[in-house]
Amino acid sequence: MLATVPYKRERSKGVHNKFQPPHRQTQRVSPESLRAFTVRSTVRGYMTRIRQQIQANLVAIISLLVALSALSYTAWRQEQTEDNRTQRVAAFSMLQTAEELQSVVDFAHYDNDLIAGNPIKGWGKVLYLRDLGIIMPSSIQVKTQFLQAAWAQNWQAMHQDEAAAQRITAAIESLRGEVRALLVSLQ
Repeated sequence: MLATVPYKRERSKGVHNKFQPPHRQTQRVSPESLRAFTVRSTVRGYMTRIRQQIQANLVAIISLLVALSALSYTAWRQEQTEDNRTQRVAAFSMLQTAEELQSVVDFAHYDNDLIAGNPIKGWGKVLYLRDLGIIMPSSIQVKTQFLQAAWAQNWQAMHQDEAAAQRITAAIESLRGEVRALLVSLQ
């Protein structure tokens, strides 16, 4: 079924009486085009209302965006701070344990003290350093693995062999240097 919609006919270039009402004619319009016209006008109405709402609440929207960005930054910064704090505590513990391991090596080699220079104490300290290295950057993990390998190869000979004690000491110093560099780089 076709609906009828009135429309104005354009005036021709001839002379017209300005007081005479324009001729009204009707044009047949299909229901599909009428529905499309209705949908377009409804969408336009919604868009106009949305624009008006945005303009009316612009300050609130900007405030919300600022609050969300501040919350995101704060969460990120807190995570970074916690990572730094964890690494700092682990680094100081590693430095202390590395010094204790060095004392075990020194007592075993220079004093031939089997109580203070007990290799079993040394193994405990080496394994503790290796375990702490897991939460540290990869460069320190490599150094802890190197220390464990040096200890495994040289702990039996460190009592009598100067070179074995020096290899263990070099591995300890290498680890300590890497940990100190990490501490300097933390913010």
